[in-house]
Amino acid sequence: MGARLMGEREIRPAGRYEWEGILRRTRATGLVGASDHIGKNGKPTKGAVSPSLFKAVAFAFASYANTDGGSVRPGDATIAVDVECSIKTVRTIRTTLLDLGLLQRVGGRRAGSGEEYRLTIPGDLLDRVEVLSPAQHLLAARSVREAARGKRGGSGGPPTPPVDNPAVGGPVDHPDGSIVAKLGGSGGPTEIGYGGSGGPASGGPPDPRTDQDRPPKSTDHPDADLRTAVTAPRATQPPKTQIPGKSKCAEHGLAGGLRDDGKPACPLCRVVATRELNTAEPPAADNVVQFRPRQAELRACLGCCAPTDHPDRLCPACRPAQSGAS
Repeated sequence: MGARLMGEREIRPAGRYEWEGILRRTRATGLVGASDHIGKNGKPTKGAVSPSLFKAVAFAFASYANTDGGSVRPGDATIAVDVECSIKTVRTIRTTLLDLGLLQRVGGRRAGSGEEYRLTIPGDLLDRVEVLSPAQHLLAARSVREAARGKRGGSGGPPTPPVDNPAVGGPVDHPDGSIVAKLGGSGGPTEIGYGGSGGPASGGPPDPRTDQDRPPKSTDHPDADLRTAVTAPRATQPPKTQIPGKSKCAEHGLAGGLRDDGKPACPLCRVVATRELNTAEPPAADNVVQFRPRQAELRACLGCCAPTDHPDRLCPACRPAQSGAS
């Protein structure tokens, strides 16, 4: 789509990327000023629109455009919800964008959407508003960054030059008992008074600590044990006998020693010991404990048929008679 002439102005369509780049470099201060009409309260009936709010509404319209900058169909109420401002402010800014030639109406309302617009760039834009060049935009950002960083000495003054200290390794004694040092920093120079040689500082922060102010730390302990010189607790290592895996079985080459239950740690040795117990010979009869005594077998006496356990099957009464008869 080529450029169009609207009256004596030339307006050409713009893609969304190009249009947003120009809007970022456009200075929007004063584009929407306060109303000339004064209300009953003595204030203008319509206040000025800040440049940040102006660009927020403009970018909100552009966010609904396609890549070519067309099909912009959000209603004023939708933009008001997006930017969180009043619909009256959205209408005012939309009218200003149309007057500047940054927005062009191409279609009427449709069901569920507002009027259709497209993003455009007028040929006389530089005559109507201030637009920074890319180089000017870069320099402006650099100046803002340097202003935000400030000076290294602080917001109150330049950095303080270093002070020569002839005494290395300790503070300087002052016979008058006091010394006032001026340090540049945030809020201006600060007076720091010292109560005397090595006394506490009052009135502000002291100088940064350096290696010259610290006594040298000795790492040699000729008369002390290094283990007792360390105040932090040390982890004690277990004795060598408690470390598993140190001794090996001489026969199988596996873990040696005994377990807590008294059995060998070597698994093959445990298997051999179990097999030996299972294949052992039964104990002798004399070593077997008789839990229940054997009961004698009672038989009838051959003489009188009385019960007797004698091997000859004779009771005590018949045994003498049998002996005499024989």
